[in-house]
Amino acid sequence: QPTMSDRPEKPSDNPAGEPEEIEALAASDAAKVMDGIERNRNKILIGAAVLALAICGALVASQIKKQKELDAANAYSAALSKKEIAAFDGVAVSFPGTPAAGNAMLSKAELQIDQGKPEDAGATLEAFLNDFSGHARYAQGLFALANLYHTSGDAEKAKSFYEKTIEVQE
Repeated sequence: QPTMSDRPEKPSDNPAGEPEEIEALAASDAAKVMDGIERNRNKILIGAAVLALAICGALVASQIKKQKELDAANAYSAALSKKEIAAFDGVAVSFPGTPAAGNAMLSKAELQIDQGKPEDAGATLEAFLNDFSGHARYAQGLFALANLYHTSGDAEKAKSFYEKTIEVQE
């Protein structure tokens, strides 16, 4: 059987020990990259500036949204302390689509029930359910409307809304 020492040696690819071509290619490539950067310097700088402006714009928009939500929450808190329908309407009109506006509508419906206006409360709850399907208190709106139908004697509608409440409640 042949052993390792019996195999013919492969001639060296670099018998003189000269520098590898890889090093020369790397230096050549680095020069090309630097030339490319120099030729496109203005485009690169403009791109970086546009990116920085986009990031700043996104941060400002996020902060404006947070401030609007904070203002809406403060307005809702003020309306809650007044316990007036007009105050709740003011929150819903001034801050449409916000969680605070949805909360104001639910509080308004509760106040309408307390004032003996179940038809008005039903209309408010219907509007809440139509406009705030993603609201955290959506199930509460369904349940309140189910209770209104139940107390008014409409068992079929009450049952339907109780079932919807169960479906959406996690």
